[in-house]
Amino acid sequence: MTLTITDTEITSDLTDARAEFRPDAAADGSGAWIVSTHSGRLPDRGRAFSAVRLAEERTRPEPDELLMRAIEVDLS
Repeated sequence: MTLTITDTEITSDLTDARAEFRPDAAADGSGAWIVSTHSGRLPDRGRAFSAVRLAEERTRPEPDELLMRAIEVDLS
């Protein structure tokens, strides 16, 4: 499992989940991260990473339940 992280994108080789920074996404013009699995939210970069990581974990045959719960708490 590999996450590819750049200044404007976070992608996974295991899932279609992705996060993209868009400079025009936030109402105040500061830009925001858009995450494919969490529509309607504008997380910071750390939470965008967590959302893509969570999507990856869910694809595993035996996902780490404690890790998934911790990430879900972080995203809520």
